[in-house]
Amino acid sequence: MEAQDAARRAPRFATDATILVGEANEGVRGRCVNVSSGGLCSELHEPLAVGGTYALQLSLIFEQDVESEPLALNGRAVWCTQIGERWQVGFQFLPLDAAQASFLQMFLRYLGGQSGT
Repeated sequence: MEAQDAARRAPRFATDATILVGEANEGVRGRCVNVSSGGLCSELHEPLAVGGTYALQLSLIFEQDVESEPLALNGRAVWCTQIGERWQVGFQFLPLDAAQASFLQMFLRYLGGQSGT
């Protein structure tokens, strides 16, 4: 429980990023609403099973049709709420390897530098 509380205290960064949940040919595409070192909030066109684990790929949107290389992580859906015709799904990141942790920190530093602009 302490790890979950610590993840909730991590700064969240609003972002305009695309997200792919699952595999490329079978995945659900949507938008990442915000992200922190512990997880993210996404907006999808269909619900996901709470408690399910999923492959996640996040890509920053720099300008129209220009995106970053995807950040590949794994996450567990911890909540899913319908809002109109879309679904907000919260993910808690599963343990990261060193490369994933480094890339996520770079992703968050970029977002932190963009806040206020």
